[in-house]
Parts: sequence; structure tokens; C-alpha cells
Amino acid sequence: MPIEAAPIFQVHGHGTLGLVEAVAHLPGAEASARRSIELAEHQLGVRSPAPATAEVALAIVHRERGELDLAVERLDAAIAHTTRWGRWPLAGLAVVERALVDLAAGRPDDALAHLARGSALTAVPPAPFVDDRHRAVELLARRALGTGDPETPAPTRPPVTAELALVRVGLAVADSDPGRARRLLDEWPTKIDPLGAFERALAEALVERAVGSVADARRRVEALLASTAPARLVGPYVLGGPAVTALLADLGAGRPSGHAAAVVAAVARAGGRRVDLADPLSAREVEVLQLLPTRMTNADIAAELFVSTNTVKTHLKHIYQKLGATDRDEAVRHARDLHLLG
Repeated sequence: MPIEAAPIFQVHGHGTLGLVEAVAHLPGAEASARRSIELAEHQLGVRSPAPATAEVALAIVHRERGELDLAVERLDAAIAHTTRWGRWPLAGLAVVERALVDLAAGRPDDALAHLARGSALTAVPPAPFVDDRHRAVELLARRALGTGDPETPAPTRPPVTAELALVRVGLAVADSDPGRARRLLDEWPTKIDPLGAFERALAEALVERAVGSVADARRRVEALLASTAPARLVGPYVLGGPAVTALLADLGAGRPSGHAAAVVAAVARAGGRRVDLADPLSAREVEVLQLLPTRMTNADIAAELFVSTNTVKTHLKHIYQKLGATDRDEAVRHARDLHLLG
């Protein structure tokens, strides 16, 4: 093989590895995807379509962290590259991922529009993996819009991915139908381990709570939160649907951890709902909160509100506690997720 041919295989290899890792919520996804993009820029030129797979992988990483604007940037670049160069299977996946970002942002109508766009890209049927993700997003988007269940009557092909299997279990639980949820869990796709380990565990927790095994469900979801907190992953929970909110509410009295609060906010936003704080902000705390994204100093905020700097520090302490945040940036992120910023 000519030595000059090696870079393109490295770009594709790292990009594909990043995509697999991203779908499986593995920590190496970002590094693999960025390595692919870096190699493409230095070895192939910025106009090369080769890193499109890595762009999709990086978009999934951003979406799962709740960094939706960054996910949109990556996906728009991937869609432009793949449609220009006729890489239709990857283009279909990128468009479905774009729809999932819309859903996560609380825009189910835009999600359905992107799904329609993806269906119109090519007459070639999508791969089962892409088709399952399409069906999963469509189910949740239609549920959020209240326009009915597109899987009635039942589809002819059972799920082959954990994502669609989780959506179906979650919606059955949300419909107060634990029997159907249990049947769907028993029909779980068996050829996807270990990629679907998270989805399977979340589905089991949802079913356990639905049948009354609340303590078992709590232990399982606590383990899931512990595993996703270091990377700040919130996106994987969105596919569990509205039933995830009730599941997290069982974690115990008091304020939830910052990560749990972020997950609740992400699930609520995808369902078009607003989350009320267990301990609401005072009127003055709301005023302080609105100034946090401006990057004003504590002294600046104090001058703006005609209070002392110590008073501002006290308000900030209370805001962080109520939002489950540890610093100013995290408080702003959580406030945006909760639609608390004007």
C-alpha cells in the first residue's frame, strides 16, 4: 500500500472508533473523534469529507453532555460533507442525530421535520441501526406533541438497538402499563451487548419502579448516575422519556445532586416541560441569577442591585445549593436547562 494512502485509513479508523464509542457512551469517544479530525486537517486538507464520521461522533458526545449548540455545529458540517459527496448512509445517521438534538432542545416539531428530510435523502432503505434511531426519535417527538403513537399498529420488525428498545419500555411505563413494559423488556435485543448496557439498566430501573420494586430501582439509578456523572452525560437519559423524571424523584428527600438535577432538566426539556425547584429561588436570588451569564463580578452585581458584596455572596451560596451547582458556570448551565434565565 502506498505510504500516502495511510492517512485516509487512519482518519476513517479513528472516526469509526469514535462513533462506536460515542454510541456506547464510552469515555474515549471524544479523543478518537478529535484525532480523526486533526489527522484530516493536517494530512488531507480541510475540504476532505473523510472526517464526517468523526464529526457525527463528536456531535453525539456534545449532545450527551447537553452541549446542544456545539452538537448542531458538528452535525451541520457532517450533513454538508456527506450530502455533497454522496455518503448517504452516514448522511442519514447525521440527519437523525440532528433530529435528536432538536428533541433534546424541546423542539419536537423541528425533530419531525428533520426526520422527514432524512427520509427524502435517498430511496435506499436506511440501515436497521439508523432506522431504529429514527423510530425512537419519532416516538418521543410525537408523544411530546400529543399527536399519537406512530407504532400503532405495531411495526413488523422488532428493535435491533438498545435506544429504540429503551424508548418503547419508557413509554409503556409512562402509560402506566407495567405489563407491556415487562414484555418489552423481555424482548430486549440480545445482540448489542455491551453497547446497550446503559439503556438496558435504565429500562430495568423503569420497570422495577413500575412494578413496585422502588428500592431496587433506586439502587440501579444511583449506580447509573454515578457512572455518568464524571463525563456529565445527560443525553442518554432522554430516551427513557418522561418516566425518568419520576424515577429520579425517588432518590430521596432533599436537593438532588448537581448531576441528577441536570438529568431531570434535560428530560423535562425534551418533553417540553419546565421543572420547578424543590426549594424555589427568592425574588432577589432570581435577580442575581439573571446577572450571572454577564460575567459581572460580585462587586459589579452588588452595585447593580444596591446591596453589599457579602449579600451577593450569600445569594450565590443559596443559588448554588438550590440548583445543585458547585460554581458559577455550572449554575448558569443548570439555570438554562431549567428555563430560569430570561
